[in-house]
Amino acid sequence: PLKEEVLEEEYDYEKSYHSFSFFEKIIIFFTVLFSTREKEKVIESLSMDKLSRKLEKSSPELINYNKKIFLNKFLLKIEKLEDSLTIFRDTLSLIMRSGESEFIAFLVGLHFPEIEAKLLKEIDPERTSEEQEFENSFQLKRHIEFRIDEILSEIDSDKKKIIYREIKNLHVLNTLSVFNFEKIISAFTTVDGEESATCSFLDIRKSLHQLLDILFSLNVSPSA
Repeated sequence: PLKEEVLEEEYDYEKSYHSFSFFEKIIIFFTVLFSTREKEKVIESLSMDKLSRKLEKSSPELINYNKKIFLNKFLLKIEKLEDSLTIFRDTLSLIMRSGESEFIAFLVGLHFPEIEAKLLKEIDPERTSEEQEFENSFQLKRHIEFRIDEILSEIDSDKKKIIYREIKNLHVLNTLSVFNFEKIISAFTTVDGEESATCSFLDIRKSLHQLLDILFSLNVSPSA
């Protein structure tokens, strides 16, 4: 009952195009005119160039855009992110293995105590077994799970959105906690004559794209 579609934000090419200077628009025009590249691809590429150079200027130890490499400070940031997620791994693994209905009921109680009170009354095993007869404990458990789903289905849409957001962020956080950071970390190597490890953009392009997708999905804090 709490399932809801999430619409991903699309890249606004028109807005990006209008943000360019007159000279940059001329570059786009002639690039499209004398090549087979679509206008949107040119805009996207130019946007990335601008963003990369701004990043290089504000954080010169993260990337070297001319050489198309990530620097040692970027590696340290990735390692720090991986270390910070250690505390979540075991706990999230247990939560993910628990029953979905029970966990949703927990979230409902956390945000809406009045609904929690109704749940506690309606799914009390002792009270339920007194009111109805069950052949075994499994039937009782199935009945309680059904009542949980039934009560949750009565929650209004605004409350459902809050609970759904919590569930979504929990799943994303779990995905982040089990992400294979080693694919990125192991790609950094030291070149002869240099002390700091570096890595080319292309070497970790796929893994970094996957990581960024996960981080982008966490754009709303679970406590917001």
